[in-house]
Amino acid sequence: MIYEIEITLRTIRREGLGSLFKKLGTYFHQLFCGAVFLCQRLPRNAKPQELVDFSFHAAGGLLQPAQVRSEIVQLAELVRQRQPKTIVEIGTAQGGTLFLWCRLTHPEATIVSIDLPGGIHGGGYPFWKTFLYKTFAQTEQKLFLIRANSQSPDTAKKLLSILGDTTVRFRNPVNIDVFRCLVMGEWMEVE
Repeated sequence: MIYEIEITLRTIRREGLGSLFKKLGTYFHQLFCGAVFLCQRLPRNAKPQELVDFSFHAAGGLLQPAQVRSEIVQLAELVRQRQPKTIVEIGTAQGGTLFLWCRLTHPEATIVSIDLPGGIHGGGYPFWKTFLYKTFAQTEQKLFLIRANSQSPDTAKKLLSILGDTTVRFRNPVNIDVFRCLVMGEWMEVE
């Protein structure tokens, strides 16, 4: 909630009241879409392609992934086949891929999503979306939403406390600082 107040004050200072009202309109539209989403029936036992379609179109595109549709379908197929028991996502954005991970991973998987409030790559998500995202997890899954800087040693410690001695494999790390920070935790394999 403090994050939202800080964003409001920063918007007024930098962009004026007109921009604030426009952003408030978008915020309330998303809040309405979130309520609509909660009333929708989430797909169970659906094919990866159907889940991707759902994430792109559910509640007016509220969860729309940032990835190219054909690429995320291929990745979703791979995740469905491998049934990983651990997923660590850096960058929640609108929650589209988080939804897919919850639906396609092992029914007892541990899923962690790290997102920076006010970050430059999407700006984080409002606090109310944490309640929406928690509905994604299957009954036996453990879903952790960390709203913090993925490059921070404190975030790495929090992640380590969640994962314990679980090995996490990273392919083509996007953020080399995160990569170095997590390697220092000595629990990661690199391929």
